[in-house]
Amino acid sequence: MVLPIRAKGIKLTRNRVKILDKLSVEISSREGITVVLGFNGAGKSALLRVLTGLIQPDFGELTYGGFSLQSEQIKNSQTLVLQKPVMLRRSVGENVRYGFIPVQDRSALNLRFEELISQCQISDLVDRPARSVSIGEQQRVSLARALALDPRVIYLDEPTSSLDPVSVQVVEDVVKKESNLGRKIIWVTHSVEQAQRLASEVIFIHAGRVVEHQRACDFFRKPKTKIAQTFLEGAVNYG
Repeated sequence: MVLPIRAKGIKLTRNRVKILDKLSVEISSREGITVVLGFNGAGKSALLRVLTGLIQPDFGELTYGGFSLQSEQIKNSQTLVLQKPVMLRRSVGENVRYGFIPVQDRSALNLRFEELISQCQISDLVDRPARSVSIGEQQRVSLARALALDPRVIYLDEPTSSLDPVSVQVVEDVVKKESNLGRKIIWVTHSVEQAQRLASEVIFIHAGRVVEHQRACDFFRKPKTKIAQTFLEGAVNYG
């Protein structure tokens, strides 16, 4: 099992700017959606890229259920959905099928494929070139492809920030369903309203550090830090 995910003393610097500054966090809850909140530039997206191995930190320790990211089992058990969807030069259907492991039973694979395209509401797009559909539709394709991998953990980096309301609703509904089925969801957003809809626990990041990590109901009712309170009150800047 990938959980608990532990990050200890993570440092990441780019062009002499501290992106993550001795960040430590433990994600152990197998239930519900973990939402990562914070102002723009707080380090939210960088944290996801470190956790998924896309970026190597300068310093710190990472373990997943007690194992390192070097374990093939760990690598294959998690995936990341980016803010800007990346489509292969193939049809929508072929993009989704790309996520399947070839050795899977063909009948089971076809059944799961039909389930995913229906769930993500892209059944009518399967034969169209993936790069020709709208951004909202592309993000739904990305989500279906990620689920085709059958990961234990899905990281989502502001996946709905530029989507139309219909696509936002579809993505949120699919993610909530997958969470209820036992898949661990870690979702980055700067939208308080979306976090309130989705989160069971909140990790609040500021200046490259985790400054709050608590149950969503407690965080939204009474944050422990002034910066989190300022964020929830909708302040644009914090001096």
